[in-house]
Amino acid sequence: MIENKSILIVDDHEMFRDSLAFLIKKSFTNTFVDTGESYATLVAKLRSSQSFNVVLIDLNMPGMFGASTFEQLRAEFPRHCLVVVSGINDPEQIYAVMRSGANGYIPKTMSADGLMKALELILSGVSYFPMDLIARHTSTFSGKGETSFNGQVLTAKEDVIELLVAGHTNKEIGRSLDIEEVTVKARLKQAFRKLGVRNRAQAVRVALENKLL
Repeated sequence: MIENKSILIVDDHEMFRDSLAFLIKKSFTNTFVDTGESYATLVAKLRSSQSFNVVLIDLNMPGMFGASTFEQLRAEFPRHCLVVVSGINDPEQIYAVMRSGANGYIPKTMSADGLMKALELILSGVSYFPMDLIARHTSTFSGKGETSFNGQVLTAKEDVIELLVAGHTNKEIGRSLDIEEVTVKARLKQAFRKLGVRNRAQAVRVALENKLL
């Protein structure tokens, strides 16, 4: 159970901001939620002594100019868990913030239940990106059979990466593919080696940046 967390929501739409704060407090026990309405407020709060487990950021608010501003934000605050919450479901924008180091991208069009599930994954340390949107513009491992990256052939066995990008845990990946969790770990290790990465977050970024999914 996720509890005793600290979350910052920065969005200039007061109704959405307050509704999201209420939903988070209702869904996660003893969770502190702070809010802001502009980029200046966001930066001021991140520079303060207050620590946040997750920072939820709208890309379109006063002082915020899309992915380019997010990149500056990531450069100044490399250790914070920065997640975009946006009403713009453009795959190119998702790729852009992914390349800028976002820990997740949550569409405002998601249901309340879906949004809380995505946030729960992020709070547990798993990156979340909307694969349903991304998949409309890319091919999947299973559809291509195989592809290559840095001279390494990626086969259908790397379907674990597709599920990883979708935000699934090892246990959930195992259930989806009907394989043991130990097999999931082995396949992830093999895929990480081929992608030249060390962890889940790096694998997600490389997969999306190079449109391997």
